[in-house]
Amino acid sequence: MNNKPGIEKLELKVLICDRSRYINDLWSQFGLSILADCYWKDGHSRRILFDTGWESDPLLHNMNKLDIKVDDIDALVLSHCHYDHTGGLTKLIRNENAKFKLIAHNDITRPVYSLKPEIHYIGLDEKLLSELPRERLMLLADETEIYSDVWITGTIPRVTDFEEPEEDVYVLKDGKLVEDPEEDDMALVFNLGEEGIVVVSGCSHAGIVNILYKSMDITDNKKIKSVIGGFHLIDLSQEVRKRTVEELGNLNIEKIWSGHCTGFDAEYLLKEKFGKRHEMFYTGDVINFTINK
Repeated sequence: MNNKPGIEKLELKVLICDRSRYINDLWSQFGLSILADCYWKDGHSRRILFDTGWESDPLLHNMNKLDIKVDDIDALVLSHCHYDHTGGLTKLIRNENAKFKLIAHNDITRPVYSLKPEIHYIGLDEKLLSELPRERLMLLADETEIYSDVWITGTIPRVTDFEEPEEDVYVLKDGKLVEDPEEDDMALVFNLGEEGIVVVSGCSHAGIVNILYKSMDITDNKKIKSVIGGFHLIDLSQEVRKRTVEELGNLNIEKIWSGHCTGFDAEYLLKEKFGKRHEMFYTGDVINFTINK
């Protein structure tokens, strides 16, 4: 018998994205940060910050404009190590009022470099995480239910034949650069029961189709209400973009929200395929899900 209270409402706010609308005074920057306010039928709630964008100041500016306090954040989930998703961590971790638990993959501190346009570090400062008390740091490789019906996917199996790790990204291991399998890439999943699942992805380096397969598997829910995030199709071939959109079409997704590293070419294909079931998100956008009683 399932005695879980069930999620009653989920509100997602895009705190940082690459693009802005004209109707607000929020700051935009290359990167992604999404705030999830989750409410359960028994009356309790949790505030989850998913990624932190590239720098602290734009994120904190937008949080201030939206009356979001650091000490109100219960959990901070990192999708992967890259700077445009973890760069805003510094002032959050060092905020004296912060109480959040930081949740990430246990491989998130590996030394990662990009060779484009020349070799440079793109990962997370490992020492920064050591500033957190041990009870506020959870580094997990497996899927984990962090709250009732709220999951992190853990490592995503690569089951499709067209979603591969990005090129020219390497890990420094024993003094050698080796191709990075990007196993730390993971998503945040909300199981809304009969309404379906809502999947929030960072860059989808594991492949957005692979991510959705894993999300359905861990929740045992095959209905996808929505997927929101960056799909990292911006620098992939047109063939991979088309395959991705084709496979997404087979999953009967109710609504797709894309941004950040998805790229306009891929977003054109998504709009062509899904019509009104696809939207581009911008800094400041709010996406609501209310469960029908």
